[in-house]
Parts: sequence; structure tokens; C-alpha cells
Amino acid sequence: MKPIKLTMQAFGPYAQTEVVDFQAFGDKGLFLISGDTGAGKTTIFDGIVYALYGELSGELRKPEMLRSKYASPKVDTFVELEFELHDQNYIIRRSPEYMREKKNGKGQTKHASSVEMIEVENKRSLTKVAEVREAINRLIGLDARQFKQVAVLAQGEFVRLLVASTKERTQIFRDLFQTSDYAALQSEVLERSKKARDEVNAAQATIDRLYQSFRGMDASTLLDPKRIAESLKGHAKELERLIQEQADWQKGLAEASKKKGQLGQQKERFDLWFKTSKDLETLKPLYDKTSQEVEDLKKKQPEMEEKSYEIKRLTDQLDRFGQYRQMEKTYTDLKRDLHKKTEAFEAFKAEFAADQSRQQQLQARAEELVNAPALRQQAEALCLQLQEAANRKAQLDQLNQDIVLQQQTFATLAAQSEHAQQIYLQKNSQFLAGQAGILAGSLQPGIPCPVCGSIHHPDPAPLEHNIPDERTLKKLEKEANDKARKAQRQSELCAGLLSRREEQEKSLSQLETTLPPNQSLAAAQTSLKLFNDQCNERENILNTLSSLTANLEKRLKQKENGQNHLEQLAAQASELAGRLQSFKETLSFDQEDQAKLRLNTLRQETAAYDQQKTRSEKQLDSQKSRLFQLQGILETYDRQPEDPRLQIEQLGQQLIQIDQAMNQVNSQIRELQGQLKINTSIFEQLQTLEKDMPRLCEKAQSLKNLSDTLNGTLAGQTKINLETYVQITFFEQIILRANQKLNVMTSGQYELIRAEEGGKGKVGLGLDVVDHFNGSRRPVQSLSGGEQFLASLCLALGLSEEIQMEAGGVSLQTLFVDEGFGSLDEECLNKAIQALNQIADSRMVGIISHVESLMNRIEHQILVTKDPVNGSRACIETL
Repeated sequence: MKPIKLTMQAFGPYAQTEVVDFQAFGDKGLFLISGDTGAGKTTIFDGIVYALYGELSGELRKPEMLRSKYASPKVDTFVELEFELHDQNYIIRRSPEYMREKKNGKGQTKHASSVEMIEVENKRSLTKVAEVREAINRLIGLDARQFKQVAVLAQGEFVRLLVASTKERTQIFRDLFQTSDYAALQSEVLERSKKARDEVNAAQATIDRLYQSFRGMDASTLLDPKRIAESLKGHAKELERLIQEQADWQKGLAEASKKKGQLGQQKERFDLWFKTSKDLETLKPLYDKTSQEVEDLKKKQPEMEEKSYEIKRLTDQLDRFGQYRQMEKTYTDLKRDLHKKTEAFEAFKAEFAADQSRQQQLQARAEELVNAPALRQQAEALCLQLQEAANRKAQLDQLNQDIVLQQQTFATLAAQSEHAQQIYLQKNSQFLAGQAGILAGSLQPGIPCPVCGSIHHPDPAPLEHNIPDERTLKKLEKEANDKARKAQRQSELCAGLLSRREEQEKSLSQLETTLPPNQSLAAAQTSLKLFNDQCNERENILNTLSSLTANLEKRLKQKENGQNHLEQLAAQASELAGRLQSFKETLSFDQEDQAKLRLNTLRQETAAYDQQKTRSEKQLDSQKSRLFQLQGILETYDRQPEDPRLQIEQLGQQLIQIDQAMNQVNSQIRELQGQLKINTSIFEQLQTLEKDMPRLCEKAQSLKNLSDTLNGTLAGQTKINLETYVQITFFEQIILRANQKLNVMTSGQYELIRAEEGGKGKVGLGLDVVDHFNGSRRPVQSLSGGEQFLASLCLALGLSEEIQMEAGGVSLQTLFVDEGFGSLDEECLNKAIQALNQIADSRMVGIISHVESLMNRIEHQILVTKDPVNGSRACIETL
């Protein structure tokens, strides 16, 4: 991959659009990126990595930090990279997600991230993040992590590999070469080995537990599986014997149960005969008694019929008593209603007479107030005239006050105007006098005076001091004129006010001639209030008279109707009183209570008779039916049956004995069946487990051997696990490639070598350096700062090449190195540049550095300048 052109806008420290054209450097060679700290040198690398992968070159910088703080809200943030790969050109444009101010300046808005990749030759475009990531990984052959390790040696990060401890270097190689899969394989196999051993232990524990779970076997039997099998067969034969014994007892139980059923039927027949005989002996006396009661009740039948007739007659009389009471109540209500309405009518007539009297009084008062409206109108006109006169006097008083104030103002303005005029005239005189002095100062002998034309100047005017200039004079003239105009305007205002006062005095005098003499506004207003009250009173009286007259006419008709209604009620009451007296003479009882008492007594006697007769007849029928039933039952027996209770008792004892024997046999069968089932199941499990145990042991041993091999725990062997072995292979290849470059940079003095750490047989990922000048070997941490930089650079370059080979022989045409050259002396710097020049023979190599001597050594440069207000700028220079 070779970059052609990088475009950044509002990206990092760059506020505007910055274009870096790498074509200016050709296809290969070194180029330098220099500038102040924080100007944005590393941001150029970030732009390339972000455009390709959406990430940054260093670990501390994040994509959400990309929006330039110098950028205008109207400028969008994006990075665009044009690059060449496999003779094809590509353009990729990527914009991050960020918050920016709205273009109207109110609040913030979120700008969504976006990406677009274009294949220039076939115009194909990709816009989805996943599609672009997949295309870049496929084309370049490296993912973002690998690309940053291979193409960008970021500031301070490639030194970590040189000075890292064995533990740290293990983690670095695990991240670089993805050796965690080997560690995972080691852990997986170790876990499986432990699991297989646990399975063996669990199987053995189960076997031991099963031997302890056998029931009913002594310790000597459990020592031999054959004895266990024979014991199980003996238990099975004993179970067969008990089952046969159980069948014999069940047969005897069936025979006894059958006999018990027969005796039970015989007992039921005996119990029925015995009970029926006893019931018949008890029923016969009761039946005879009930028959006699029924005969006695039949003899009282005529007497009860006579009482029933009397009940009917009394009921009819009580019904007539009810009608009489209703008529009496109606008469009482009618009399009460007549009395109430008579009283109400009398009150109505009194109220009607009072309203007639009130009507006459109101009519008289209305006649008295007939002139009130005309008098009110005259009073209203007088009040308006008096109010107008008062208002005009108030306006005239206010006008007089205004005239006094405006005249005072005029006096002040006139004085100010006169004073300003005097100052102006004084300064003007000084100015004119000073002009002569100024003109005299410019006179020369023999040259004519511009005023008089004389060539002789015997007595020139002296030059005055403190002469005002023309500008000051014009300012004073303007102030004097302004104050004069103000005084003139104020004079005209005062004249207008005096004219208005004269007109208002004349108008007031004319109005006062039309008013009555010695008439005050308060007295006129009092008269107006009196006339208003009289008008309101008259209006209320007229309204009341109208309503009262209409009401009296209506109530006059009500009075006539009320009189007629009372006469009708009186006639109804008289008629009802006569009917009430006639009805009372038809009643046989004077008091209703006497009839009710007799009626209740008769009803109770007849009801008691009916209830007793019904009860006795029903009881007699029931006893007669039961008597026939009992006699029928006894007729089915030809003789007295035999009592079987003694035989039943003897059979019950026999059944108890049989049940006890069966319970004992059943208990023995259940216990033996359970014991035999459990022991048989345990024996079958034991046979299965003991048959499978050799296979489990063999599997556990095989996995242990494999785990010990992968995890480096084989006894007597080198203590190295699979992941370390793979990492050592990579490490030695990296050291080999690094030494090729370190040999050139140090003139053959230093060589890196992998160090073995720890005790006997233990191999690590340590790193030493051999000094061929003195034959010593020492840790790389003992190198000086410049030497460490050279060794780190070589190691990083070797790592880059190894990762490219590990990724399938990927070839990158660009390499970037970020900082670190400041710690080198002149000789080491020359050697580092020499080594990088060798690399640059086949590809472009970009360096970020502050070292001034590099700026003089490297022809092609990108100069980044920092502007704290407008953001950074980048330009390409060639020495």
C-alpha cells in the first residue's frame, strides 16, 4: 500500500482543509515531518490509519477526539486518503461521530459517522462500515492492529518490546501473533486431564459407595462378586417360598370370608324378625287409642258447623263496620278541610282589602311627584353649567402657573444666549486681532503686504498669545446661535400662552353671565340628588301600582271562586252527615272491638278442632298402614329363625388369626423384594463400572501425558509450554532480522540474543546484548539511551518484517517512525539514517522528529506550523 494524497479537514489541530501530496516524494526515499510540539505531526499518521481502519496510530488517542476545536460550525470533519495497491487506485473518505455547534449558533447537534471507499478504475463504491473494513483487510492483508505494528512505529511504543520483562514480552507476543489460542489449547487440555482424573476418582468413589450400599450381606460375602451372585440367588428362592405361603393364606381367607357372608345374611333375617315382632307389640295399643280419638272428634262435628256459620255472620258485620269507619273518616276530613279553607278565605279577603288601601295611598303619592322629572332636568342642566365654569377656572389657574414657569425659563435662556454672544464676540475680536499679528509675522522687506500692498513694514502688528483657532471660533458661534434660537422659541411659547389665557378669561366671563347669582355647584348637586330620588321613587310607585292593580284584578276573580267553593263544601258535608247516621242504624254491634273479640275466639276454636281432627286421622292412617306392613313381614316366616351371633363371633377370631399371619408374610415379602431389587441394581451398576474402569484410567493417563507435554510439566524434560515455544520461534526470527540492521547501525559492535532465565531447564523470553568489542554479554536495559533507541528501532523493524511474513508475505511500500532520534549522538544518528536509507531504497519512510540536524540531512520534508487561533497548517518543502 502506497499513499498518494491525504486530505484532512477540521481534523485534530487542522481547522481548515489540509492536503498532503505524497507524490512529491516519489516512489521511495526518506521524508521528514517536523514542527512544534502539539502542532499536528502525528496527526498525519493518525489521518492515514483513521481513513483506512477508523482507528488512530497510538493507544492514547481515540476517534472521538478528532473534531478540531478550531473549526467553524459550518465546516465538517473528514479524512480522505487516496492510495495505490496492486496497480489499482483507491479513495477512502471517513468522517467520525462528533458533537458540534449548530450552524445557527443555538445549542449543539450530533454529526453521524460515515465512510465511503471508491475503486477508481471500476467506479465501485462501498458505504457500509463492515464492507469497508472487510475490503481493507482483504486488500492490504492486515487488520488495524497488524497495520499499526507494521506500517506505523508509534511514538514511544516500539521501545516497549526491547526493555520489557519476560512476562510483559509474553503478553506483547500474545497480542502481536495471537498465540493466546495456544495458551487456550494448553488450558483446555489441562482442564480435560483434570476432568478425566476426576471421572476416574468419581467412578472409584461410586464403586466404594455401592459396596457399602448392599443390604443383608455380611462382610465376607462382599469380598467376592461370585458370593454376591450366589447370595442374590438364595434370596430369590426364599422370596418364591414366601409367595407360595402367601397364596395358601389367601385361599383360607377366601373360604372364611365366604362363610362370614352366609352368616351375615342369616343374621340380617333374624334381626328383621326380632325387630318386627317388637314393633308390632308396641304399635297395637297406639292404634287403638288413635281410633278412639277419631270417633270422639266426629261427635263434635255439628257444634263446629254452627260456629262456622256464626264466623261468617260476624265477618260480614265487621266489613260493614269498616265501611262505616271510612265514611266517618271522609266526613271528618271534609269538615276539617271546610274549616281550613274558610279561615284561609277570610285571611284572603283581609289581605285583598289591605292591598286595595295600599293602591289608593300609592296613587296619591304618585300625584304629588308628578313634576319631579321636569325639575330634575332643570337641575341637571344647571350642574353641567356650574361644572363647566369650575373646570375652566381650574384650567385658567393651571395656565397661569405654566406662564410663570415658562417666563422664568425664558429669562434663564435669554441670559445664557446673551452670555454666549458676548463670549463669541470677544473671541472673534481676539481672532481678528491675532490674524494681523500672524500676517505681520510673514512679512518680508521688499515684498508687498497682502493687505495694503506696501513693500515697507515699519510697524508690523505684534503676535498675540492665546489666540483662538478658527475651529474653536466656529464652535462658539454655533453655541451662541443655538442658545439664541432656544431663547427665541421660548419667547414665542410664552406669547402663545398669554394669548390662550386672554381667550380663556373672556370665555369664562361670558359663561358666568348665564348663571344664577350666588349659586354654588354643591347646592345645585344637592338639589339634583333630591330630584333624582323623587324620580326614582315615582318610577318605583308606578311599577308597584301596575303590578298591584293587575294582581287585584286577578285576586278579585279568586275571591269569587273561593266563595263558591266553600258553599259547595258545606253542602257536601251536610249530605254526608245524613248518610252516616242512616248507615250506623244498620249495625248489630255498638262497638267493633266486641265483634272482633268474638270472631277471634270462634276462629281459634274451629282451627284447633280442624288441626286435631286432621292430625288424628293422618296418624290413624299411618298406624294402620304400618300395622298391615309388620303383619305381612311376620307372615313370611314359617317358624322362629335361629340366632347366628355365636358362630359369627367364632369366625371373627379365625379371620383375625389369618390376617395376622398374612401381614407377617406380606411384610417379609416386601422386605425381601426391596432388598433383592436394591442389591440386584447395585450389583449391575458395579459390573458396569468395573468393566468401564480400565478405559477411564487409560483416557486419564493419555490426557495427563498430553497436558504435561503442552504445559511443560513433564518430569525430567525442559520446562517450556506450547505457547512459549511458539513465541520463542517468532522471537528468534525477529532477533535475527533485527541483528542484520543493528550490525550496520553499530558497526558490528552489538548483537541481540535471547536470554535463558530461571533455574535448570527453564527457558524464558529474556533479551541480552552481546558487545563484540569487549566480548561481554549483558541485559539490554544496560544500553545507553541512544543505543537503546537503535536497538529498539532494529527490533521494531524486525518485528514489522516478521508480522508481514506471518500475514502471508504482505508488502507495504510505506513505513512511518514517530520520534526518538533526539537521544542519538552524531555517529549513531548517521548510522540510523544510513539504515533507514537502506530501507527507503524500496519504499517510502516517514520520520517525525524535532532533531535539527535531521532537517538538514533529509531532503523531503512536511513542515507543520502551529497557530493557536486559526489551527495548524502543513506544507511540503524540498531542500
